[in-house]
Amino acid sequence: MNVHLRLPGFATAEAAMMRSRQIAENAGFKSPKVFWFRWVQHSREDWALELSPGEEGHLSPEERSRLVAIYVKPIQIHPTPVYRYMAGEYVDEFFRTGRLQLSSFMRFAKHPDERFRDEKEGWNILCVTGNDSTMYTVTAHGRACLVLSASLLGPWSEVPQFRGHKSIEIINPLAFAGAIAASITPCIKSIVGTCSYVERRVTRMHVPDRDFTKLDPSGGIQSVVGEAASLLQYTPMFQKPHKHAIEQEYRFVWELNGEAPEILFVESPDARDLCRLAT
Repeated sequence: MNVHLRLPGFATAEAAMMRSRQIAENAGFKSPKVFWFRWVQHSREDWALELSPGEEGHLSPEERSRLVAIYVKPIQIHPTPVYRYMAGEYVDEFFRTGRLQLSSFMRFAKHPDERFRDEKEGWNILCVTGNDSTMYTVTAHGRACLVLSASLLGPWSEVPQFRGHKSIEIINPLAFAGAIAASITPCIKSIVGTCSYVERRVTRMHVPDRDFTKLDPSGGIQSVVGEAASLLQYTPMFQKPHKHAIEQEYRFVWELNGEAPEILFVESPDARDLCRLAT
């Protein structure tokens, strides 16, 4: 059993991430990819920083007073392979050089094959009720993100959309995401997971302790945007129309520290070594 120290009290993952980044910078680490602590979800609306005993000296006195000891039984993740389908020449090039094309959500909206095109990728309508108040907003997500789509289904599945394509079996998706992130200088984090298939991109929530009439008026629309982002997190980037459910998409997302280009080519021999040709 391992002992960790946990610092709760962050409203969003971004707030915890920024504090972790600040501590790293104060310690002299200036790379945009360096963070000091891991950030974890402590409860439904409470994120925390997690550190090892002995690292508490990097915190402020007030933060040290809020530390909680957590006794953790290690969890070993057994990765499930996923499959990336591409034209044969691109699969062959990937295994020669590690070269791979990543796309943006903007690019997804322009896909030349209408079977894969989705003009509303990353868009969402949020309806959230709070303490005697309701907030409606249309949100856009993923403008600073690069994406790679894969599938939980291998070539045995005979999905019509994948016919005529070869596929790469990504043996360890988490390690693969990390290898690609290491090859993208402005990348600050990667998010991976399966997509949910919905009839409409509408999210309804009830948050009884919020009063949306008390949002900071000086922030204007950004106060609403920030509140929506803290409630939704990454959910809208992993939602797709129900008509695409047969694809069983597993999505890789790499968030950058600025707006993402429409496409980006990366070369990662380390990522290639985590893959094999699917048969």
